Formats: sequence, structure tokens, C-alpha cells
Amino acid sequence: MSNQPKPLIATYLQLAYSLRSLHRYEKAHLDNLHDIWMKGAPAPNSIIRDVKHNDPRKVVQGNYEARIVLPTLLTAWIMERAGAIGANMSKETALFIIDGMSTALSSGVNGLIQKGK
Repeated sequence: MSNQPKPLIATYLQLAYSLRSLHRYEKAHLDNLHDIWMKGAPAPNSIIRDVKHNDPRKVVQGNYEARIVLPTLLTAWIMERAGAIGANMSKETALFIIDGMSTALSSGVNGLIQKGK
């Protein structure tokens, strides 16, 4: 694996579900993760049919909003959260996690994560 992970394209729910062991559903950590997700560019396959009710933190029928997550920001967040729960992590390990998430989401696991299974 190189020092740069594959691009991670994910919905907010996919990202939050994948990293649940680090944020532990605490609002402040989820808010920070949401901020990181929002800084990424929208993915070309995003579809927002119901703009009025769009909320990336919830499943909205007909909407699919994915973003290209910035690996530098996500790496720092993963390292900080891992350290906070006593699992100090190197940058390389955080990048490995992001690379694994990217592989899983691009290989079809995203449908399961989107549905929360």
C-alpha cells in the first residue's frame, strides 16, 4: 500500500457506521466526523431528489449524497479518536483503515452499510 489511500467515496451514514467503534455514537465526535465529510467534494453519482428534506445524517427516500472524503482530515480524526480510547495508532495504520474502507465500499458492501445491516 502506498502512503496515499484510494479515494474514499462514502455517504455520511456509511462513514459513520464504518467508524462507529471510534466515535461510539457520541454527538460531538459524530459532529466532527460530519464536518470532515462535508469538506469533501460531492461525488458525481450523488442524487438529491428531495432538496427540502435532505439531511445526510438520515436516510431520505430518493436521495443519495456521497462525498469524496479528504484522507488527511480523516487520518487525523482516526488517530485522535483511537488515542482517546487508548488505542494509539500510527498514520500508516490510519491510512490502512481508510484504504480498507475504500475497498469495501467500492466492492458493493456500501449497500449493506447504507441499510444499516
